[in-house]
Amino acid sequence: MVAFVFGSVPSLNVWRTSNANWRVNGCADMRRYSSGVGMRVRSDIRLRDISGARRVREEWSSSGVRKNVGVWRAVADATGVESDGLLVKATPMPDSSLRLDVQVSGEETQKVFDQLVAKLAKSATIPGFRKGEAPKHVVISRMGRKNLILDTCEKVISEFSNKAMERQEARVIGQADLQDDVQKVIDGFSPGEPLEFAIKVDIWPEPTLNGDYKSIHVKIPEEKLDENLVDKALEELRKRESTTVDIDDANATLALGMVASVDMTAYQRNEDGSMGERISISDVEETGVTMEITEGKYFPGLIEGVIGMKAGETRAVPVDMPENVARAELRGLKVIFEITLRKLADKVLPALDDQFAQTVSEKNTLEELRVDIEERLKVETGNLADQKLLRAVEDQLLDMIEVDLPETLVEEQTKQKFAAMMSDFAEKGMTEEQVKSMITKEGYEVYKKNARKNVIRSLRSSFAFSEIAKKEGISVSPEEVEDQLALVRAELKGQEIDEDRARERIEAQLEKDKVLELLKATISIETVNEEKTD
Repeated sequence: MVAFVFGSVPSLNVWRTSNANWRVNGCADMRRYSSGVGMRVRSDIRLRDISGARRVREEWSSSGVRKNVGVWRAVADATGVESDGLLVKATPMPDSSLRLDVQVSGEETQKVFDQLVAKLAKSATIPGFRKGEAPKHVVISRMGRKNLILDTCEKVISEFSNKAMERQEARVIGQADLQDDVQKVIDGFSPGEPLEFAIKVDIWPEPTLNGDYKSIHVKIPEEKLDENLVDKALEELRKRESTTVDIDDANATLALGMVASVDMTAYQRNEDGSMGERISISDVEETGVTMEITEGKYFPGLIEGVIGMKAGETRAVPVDMPENVARAELRGLKVIFEITLRKLADKVLPALDDQFAQTVSEKNTLEELRVDIEERLKVETGNLADQKLLRAVEDQLLDMIEVDLPETLVEEQTKQKFAAMMSDFAEKGMTEEQVKSMITKEGYEVYKKNARKNVIRSLRSSFAFSEIAKKEGISVSPEEVEDQLALVRAELKGQEIDEDRARERIEAQLEKDKVLELLKATISIETVNEEKTD
């Protein structure tokens, strides 16, 4: 049945990719996050599996439900097409959409009304009659003619909207939008009389790729491996393996690079700067919490406020909570943290030697570890170069592609990216409560506004690559998709995934990879210094 949607909320089916392997994350968790926050999951749209009229006609014909429907065709003039009590006039609209003016005959509206009454008569229990044997007029009187007319109107609109969409040769996608005032349609409806209404539907766009995509010229910045990165990576490994040594000197003061054990309590800050009501900030409000005294860590101003403290000292540290903090009620809040330093310790880094290499890796010597890190960095550098090449190619193709994007696709892509972001937050350690607090209609609307430009770019790029694949006869076999999906299953180790959507994503990315490999062999690629790419 067609669904009429008033307002949109994020769909929380999620997939994303990680390096060369495919990864599908957060499907079940994100559905759980969406509960209790006034959201409905909308998952009817599939970017690569949207049934068109041809497939629908084949299914209906083979099932014997309807006959002789193979001659249906799209209409874009004033004549319309009428059959089986249905008249449809299709008018092309901007942004790859159609307006369908629908007229349902009085015979059909009466039929729907009678079917509804007959169904109720079979199940209704009415005093003075055996179940299912009450006359039609009694059932109508008992149920209320006005209620029955309302139900009939809704069923007629739903059923014949679907039929109207099925008659379009263009691939109808998404959900129909009723163009008329709902109450006026209902008030003007009477069973046995024709019903007229209009719906707007999005259709799959027909892109056009102009120009010779095989002879484009791109400039990409030269990617050089920074030799200092190996040393930085080793230093990070040392920090991870560091130990702490308590400082017993009563005159020692807290400094960057140390580790502190503190008690801290948060209070709302009054306008005059004094402490106000105590508030709960579960992430940091604890006894004996360990703080790494590292610049930029925690909330802005917190580390700066404790520098120079001595053991046993208590300070009131003012902090302005950032706007991107997980809990919405804390964003922008002016806070005072009352912090007592219990003890301080030095962080001791292990020696950089063969023993260290054996501790942090499977390598036997420090030199082997350095070589391994360098090789990994070279791979990352190569991946970065490929990403910049893809971006440069996309820039050229975007100038060649002409496509009217329906809002349905833009909205669905936005929802997927929003859900992927929420899933990433969960993977990075946010609690379920924190993630749920961010999944609000208001939060989604802000994200949608900020992400729209990139979403449209992504969709237009996908259409460009798909057009090249079609022109070049590039395809992805089911076996290739299943091979990648097997890697996904192995990586996620039994976690629930939406395999249909994963296949769609995998197929689309593999197709793009094949097109890019084709273009690499034909286009002109100029590698230049970073400052010359402009």
